[in-house]
Amino acid sequence: MKIIYLFLSIYSFGIYAVIPEIIETERPGQSLNSTVVGKNVFQLQSGIEFSDSEVSNQKTENLLNNNVFRYGIADSFELSTVIDANNLNEDTQVGNLRIGGRIKIFDQANGLLPQLIFQTRAQILNSNGDYPGEFKFNSTFSATHDLGKIGALTSNIIISNIGDDSVRFAGYTLSLARNMTNKISLFFELYGSYRQSDWLHSWNTGGGYLFTKNLLFDLSFGSDFKSSITNRFISTGVSWRSF
Repeated sequence: MKIIYLFLSIYSFGIYAVIPEIIETERPGQSLNSTVVGKNVFQLQSGIEFSDSEVSNQKTENLLNNNVFRYGIADSFELSTVIDANNLNEDTQVGNLRIGGRIKIFDQANGLLPQLIFQTRAQILNSNGDYPGEFKFNSTFSATHDLGKIGALTSNIIISNIGDDSVRFAGYTLSLARNMTNKISLFFELYGSYRQSDWLHSWNTGGGYLFTKNLLFDLSFGSDFKSSITNRFISTGVSWRSF
């Protein structure tokens, strides 16, 4: 109930936006962008990620299909659903079902004032496809600063109780993106997550190719900074919208 109240309270301060001229997506990378899709706009973000990890000479491989469905209820408010399909060591599982939405707080970056959104999603099924047994959620504040010719700097602060017994600061991202041409964009990103009473800090980089104003293809790869654990991944995907 507190999360719903916070969501509605922030919405009352939202500044109405217009539909972006070209598609704006959260692929590739870990960061949520600071935009909404726009009223009556449906957007699909889907990708395939291959990852491998090695801990104490034990290697694990995973093939993940991540799907995000977004729909604009108003110019500054959207609903969204996430669902994944994992093929972990040849065992396929469908799960990580989350339902929620986002609101725009500030529409345009202006000096020190960033473009800002708030998003929250409730977890209906965990990564194993099971009901978690209690209310689990993941909430994110996303801020984007316009750096002019340098590009755009996006930061995320993540608050969650997924994978933990209490609500806590659960992750962060910091991403620098730049349009190299009117078709090609590149990014570099640092991010971290709190797992099993410890922080795991990672990086990734990649880019996107704008095929049409409503269709974008992407490719990215990354790894972590921890010497005792090896996590690597490569991902490719597509983002598409329809009015």
